[in-house]
Amino acid sequence: MRCHYEVLGVEKDADDAQLKKAYRKLALKLHPDKNVGDASAAEKFKELNASYETLTDATERRWYDDHRDDILAGRDLNDSSSDDDFRERKGTRLKKREVNLWPYFNSNAFDGFEGPQGFYAVYGDAFRQVEESEERSADEPEMRCDFGDASSEWEAVKAFYDKFVDFQSQRSFSAYDKYRASTDEGRRMRRAVDQENARHRRQAKSTYQDMVRQLALFVRKRDPRVKKRMEDVAREREAKRAAAEALKLKKRQENLEARRKWREQGPVDDGYEARQGVTLADLDDKKEKATTTIYSCAACKKTFKSEKQYANHCLSKAHKKKAGSSAPPPPPPQKPRVDSFDVGFF
Repeated sequence: MRCHYEVLGVEKDADDAQLKKAYRKLALKLHPDKNVGDASAAEKFKELNASYETLTDATERRWYDDHRDDILAGRDLNDSSSDDDFRERKGTRLKKREVNLWPYFNSNAFDGFEGPQGFYAVYGDAFRQVEESEERSADEPEMRCDFGDASSEWEAVKAFYDKFVDFQSQRSFSAYDKYRASTDEGRRMRRAVDQENARHRRQAKSTYQDMVRQLALFVRKRDPRVKKRMEDVAREREAKRAAAEALKLKKRQENLEARRKWREQGPVDDGYEARQGVTLADLDDKKEKATTTIYSCAACKKTFKSEKQYANHCLSKAHKKKAGSSAPPPPPPQKPRVDSFDVGFF
């Protein structure tokens, strides 16, 4: 397996625009239609698409950058070497006795979707190994979730990804203990050894769980069943939105029709016209004018809507302070102000 950056011919800090430019240039060059007779053209083009798909996804690219050495130096599926010849690298590294999942972080791990080397067979076998590893060390193993195939029901597919996207291992990971304390050691030394070993176990467990979870996310993104489900949900959502818009438009048309008939009929009784002061027929002819009396205080530079508000203001301390305590309250002015407004439809 080659490095994704090497496949695209870009630097590790290349942005999305540089990745897109490099991909388009190589796609025109490596496309099978332009390399008729070249048996390796299809594989090269598939490798190019896999590299571009990984690097343009922020989550997958971050995971690939953090575990690039593990993925590139990872064992092949047929590798049976022992832990002794495992090259040590910085940070927590899983032992070779663990389930070998590194080769599956590549779209070239499967060929098509059906058949023994297809998508469902290859990744179904990978997650089956994870569950078998859990069953060997767990006191009460959980019920298995089968990866299934193209004919699987969505509920079964959803249950599978719910389990592995948030995978929790039940293993102890005692194989990652770094120290061994004999019974002759003091209690303080044994406690320190136990704490240090527990720390290494937690680190190994976290690394293993992250690897399984990331593989589940990697597979889910490429699963045709998930893509079909997303399309179905999008269609259902669009259908519901269209139905809601149609219902809203229908109700609006019904309201407009009711208004039109109401206007044609005129006021329903004399009390309605007396209360409103306007008939529906008047609304079609002209805008009504409303007369409002404004009460103002020159000393305080304030206006009031009613005579009662104005009288209460004249008795306030703030008004007397500005107008003078000996000055009688000014009489309310009788200056009408005419405001023009459209009464509209009520």
